[in-house]
Amino acid sequence: MSHNSRPNLLLATYRADLEAAAKAKTKLSAALSTLSADDARTISDLHTQLQDLEGVSAHLPAITSRLQDLSALHLQASTFATRLTSVENATREAERLLRGVEEAVSKVEDGWKANASVVESNVAALDERIKSLS
Repeated sequence: MSHNSRPNLLLATYRADLEAAAKAKTKLSAALSTLSADDARTISDLHTQLQDLEGVSAHLPAITSRLQDLSALHLQASTFATRLTSVENATREAERLLRGVEEAVSKVEDGWKANASVVESNVAALDERIKSLS
């Protein structure tokens, strides 16, 4: 069923219902004299409601089309929200990993500074020994 055939089918169904109701009202108007006042009022109210719906039925294709468009937008928004949540989670994980790398680099720097100090003192001691041998 195509995108446009569904609203047209609904419109045709409503029109058929309205025509059937109008025919029924015509048949029942002749029989109103045998109905109670409450039954006649109920039938008249129902017919009025069907006529009110006939005005709405002309808008059904546009309403149906808009609802289908909104459904597609809702699906896109849902997909976007899921993707955004995934990106936020990946960002948090990258930040956690970066903090780990920063800690490791800091430890390497501290170790390098300590080793440089030890190497300097060893070189100085070695220079002293060389001087004492000469």
